[in-house]
Amino acid sequence: MLHDVTIAISPGAREVHESRIRKTVEIIRSQSLSCAKCGTLAVPVFGTRNLYRCLNCARQATNAAHDIRASLTAVAVNSATKSTYYQKALVLLESQANRERLCQTTGSVSPTTDGPVTRSVSPR
Repeated sequence: MLHDVTIAISPGAREVHESRIRKTVEIIRSQSLSCAKCGTLAVPVFGTRNLYRCLNCARQATNAAHDIRASLTAVAVNSATKSTYYQKALVLLESQANRERLCQTTGSVSPTTDGPVTRSVSPR
């Protein structure tokens, strides 16, 4: 609660918070796969060792081992804070995925470009 109040009051704290969310997005993307069903981004599920969830079709599948929790040590030390940044980064990633899907259905160019992801998620 105090952390949220600080962010609301201090622009410097807000910048740090947003920077940590962007770093979390980078970490999640680096450990993500492509969904075998629809081809979009499948992110590692926090608290699991090899479970991924597609941001487009919500399909969950097991695949290569990941340790997203340990990777987020660059962003936060305790598990609760890591989970908070993970959830906020997922909101951002899902928003980007929805925007890209909308661009595909309307035929317009997507405002963001994600590099190709070569690994695929296998069925669970």
